[in-house]
Amino acid sequence: LEVYGNVEDLLEAEDNLELCDARIRLASAFLEMGELDRARDHAMLAFEETEDNGMDIYHARARAVLGSYYARSKENELAMQYYSGALEILSEQADPNSAVELEMLLGQVLSDAGRKDEAAEHYLDGLALAEANDFRMLQGELLARLGEVESDRSQKMEYLQRSLSVFRELGAVDRMREVQTSVHIAVMGH
Repeated sequence: LEVYGNVEDLLEAEDNLELCDARIRLASAFLEMGELDRARDHAMLAFEETEDNGMDIYHARARAVLGSYYARSKENELAMQYYSGALEILSEQADPNSAVELEMLLGQVLSDAGRKDEAAEHYLDGLALAEANDFRMLQGELLARLGEVESDRSQKMEYLQRSLSVFRELGAVDRMREVQTSVHIAVMGH
């Protein structure tokens, strides 16, 4: 946390648009650590700095972090607006990795809101993009999330088993364990 504080101080001392990427990464890191207010503040600054400066990719990423913030704050409609705006920007770019991540985030917001079928549609769209671009880690993640939202038990098991295979191939041990727990729960019928 101290290192992130040092980065935060540096960003405050420098008024440089080229540091926007660092600000967005910092906001994302704060979000992962549960520092929601700091995450929101940095994401909002990046959002404002990039809004009309021809920095579309950074603006989309700032929108995505704000979407994550609002999803964590259980403000799903607002999260959806930010995610949708980011997806719209990125759909005009040649950045399939970001498009996959945003489809995954849109699916997560919908899933959190109890809209499992719509979430599955976004996960499937993201999976198609991930497979077309050989983004193996994202494929495993999307398959795991499809397993979470699927109501049909056999289809749920298929998604989870495929996810497990991908994570095993990649050596992603922690994610493998998490998916194995999901498989166990699905087998037990909970």
